[in-house]
Amino acid sequence: MHRATIPALIAASIAFAASVVHAGPLTPPVGAIESTMKTLDQVEARVPVTLENTPGDANSVFKITEPGSYYLTGNLIGESGKHGIEIASSRVELDLNGFVLIGVSGTLDAIRIAPIGVLPFPVVVRNGGISGWSDDGVDATNTVGTRIEDVWVSLVTDTGFLLGEQAVVSRCAASFCQRGFFGNDGCVLDHCRADFATQFGGFRLQNGAVLNHCQAVANAGTGFQVNSGSMRDCIARNNRVGFNGVFAGCNFERCCAEDNELSGFHLQGLASLSECQAIDNGLSGIAADSECDVRSCLAVSNGFSGISLNGSNSLAVGNVCRSNTLAGISIHQNSHDNRVEDNQLWANGAGLDIDGERNIIIRNHASGNGQNYAQIGPNNIVGTIVDSAASMNAATNDLVNFSF
Repeated sequence: MHRATIPALIAASIAFAASVVHAGPLTPPVGAIESTMKTLDQVEARVPVTLENTPGDANSVFKITEPGSYYLTGNLIGESGKHGIEIASSRVELDLNGFVLIGVSGTLDAIRIAPIGVLPFPVVVRNGGISGWSDDGVDATNTVGTRIEDVWVSLVTDTGFLLGEQAVVSRCAASFCQRGFFGNDGCVLDHCRADFATQFGGFRLQNGAVLNHCQAVANAGTGFQVNSGSMRDCIARNNRVGFNGVFAGCNFERCCAEDNELSGFHLQGLASLSECQAIDNGLSGIAADSECDVRSCLAVSNGFSGISLNGSNSLAVGNVCRSNTLAGISIHQNSHDNRVEDNQLWANGAGLDIDGERNIIIRNHASGNGQNYAQIGPNNIVGTIVDSAASMNAATNDLVNFSF
């Protein structure tokens, strides 16, 4: 190709591209120029809690009366005779934003939720602290379905968290209150903690409660008191009583009661306890009244019995009881029709101590106790007690109790 033709080809290519690709118009559109930036309301579509947005009244420093998402912009200092924040609307989310509501003498509740936030539009409170109020930390007792998340309460005169029906509470803590948590029917608590309650205990919940991974430590009253419901993976330590199942229908799984002044677990009828631990409690590790099922539990170094059956028609099956002062398992006078089976009883004051009547005692293994089978009253059904291979082989069935 001749050198003279190359510039000509380049020029032709540029001209062709220009004919295909057109620039936009240089003339601006008709009308006023508008900003393309977002407003502050669009960036932060929440309402700050201020005197302008949420003015208080004679009973509250701030009052929320409209649905929406609200947040604190700083610590809130209480005023005598007033709630800190009163929520008087459903569909409200309140983010404490990491700040603290600080009470002074004579204040009321730090946060009070009026009886208006109900399912399916509950009130949500999250992410902050409460300290020093003269009534409750959060009072939601007349609401349904309130959700509280990541809130701590300390040094309030009454209850840390006062909960209405079907409240859902996650990752919250109450310290140095008269009572930690009090809830009406159907409350669900997860990863919550109550410690150093001065009078009424850590957790007090009504019917149908569900508690998972909660802790009650060093409370003057009972660590956990539940009318009915289920508790899983909870810990009660250094309380007056660890766990108290008050009425029928309590279920405890993988819970631990340790170093409580009186009993570790007190089951007051129609309750089940499985894979739990009762260690170093002042009285019985597990005290069960009528129609209880205690199985696969560990009871160690308690001041009375490891397991004490105090009523009728209860089961103690597959448990390990070691180093308890009175007995590994005891059944008291007037307690009857219980079944004690397949338990391991080591180094207790007595392995079994049975005062009641019409109880079934089979397949237990007692070893190294002060007396392996100290007292078994009349009119009980007891598998043959064997203490050697010869006597075991001579037995006519597999219901024998072992003694070594």
